[in-house]
Amino acid sequence: MSDLIDKVKEDKDDKEDKQTTKDNESLILYFDILGYKQKFDEDDFDQAEFLRTIEGCVESAKLKAERYSINNSNIKMTMKVFSDNFIFVCDGGTDTEQLIYMWFMFSDLQTELLMNYYLLVRGAMVRGNIVINDDFVFGKGLIHAIELEGKAEYPRIILDDSVFNNKSPLATYTSYVYKDFDGKNILHHEAVMKPDIINRHELYRIRDNITELLEKHGKYKDSLADKQVVETEKTVRKYLYVVESFNDFCNHANKLESSMKKNIKFEPISYDLVLNKKYMRAEIANIK
Repeated sequence: MSDLIDKVKEDKDDKEDKQTTKDNESLILYFDILGYKQKFDEDDFDQAEFLRTIEGCVESAKLKAERYSINNSNIKMTMKVFSDNFIFVCDGGTDTEQLIYMWFMFSDLQTELLMNYYLLVRGAMVRGNIVINDDFVFGKGLIHAIELEGKAEYPRIILDDSVFNNKSPLATYTSYVYKDFDGKNILHHEAVMKPDIINRHELYRIRDNITELLEKHGKYKDSLADKQVVETEKTVRKYLYVVESFNDFCNHANKLESSMKKNIKFEPISYDLVLNKKYMRAEIANIK
């Protein structure tokens, strides 16, 4: 009996040692799905169908994390999901390798979630202490990431100052990071997922999906009770933000194609959504 107790203690000590080794400065990405809670309140909500969607998202996220870990043996990407909350922890390699792999992995995943599942996400990236294992996730770094995600408001990823340091300064990543309208550093999606990587067919699919989301969520109803106005205003702003970001991406794509075909007569194809902001700010016009 005493031998068995000793063995249990040894196993416990080994497990604690393994957990402690992960309690270090890791790169942490935390994000959730925009409008997840509201979906359960919709009259036509199909819970079984939405569950299949979330399962597809989780499987896509797992595959992305595994693929980007395999591509660089120095990098280890760990993922946890609770409800619509996704946590990615990146360890190993240099700080620069961590940033680049995490950014490319997320941008790839973000594109797939919008293109295949009609989902938008928002979140935050920080560097901090975290313990992550089969049973739980714990640490100040996670708390900081969750707090910062709450300030994102729009479908975007906020980059905390802790992400950058002397070995990996912000100035090194001006192609990937820019200050948004409110002064927050965010991941520059169009710089990471370059338009020459996403083909036209995919962009048209993304455009059509955004259009469908706008028609359903991104404009005012014919009549609203006073208590609904503030929430509706928040929702409309989020979808206008998506449209403007997408338009910027497409303008960049057109410029890229123009430069690639500078010796050929080139008629750029417009991918962008045309918004008539005069009518209820998110009214869609001239979509073909």
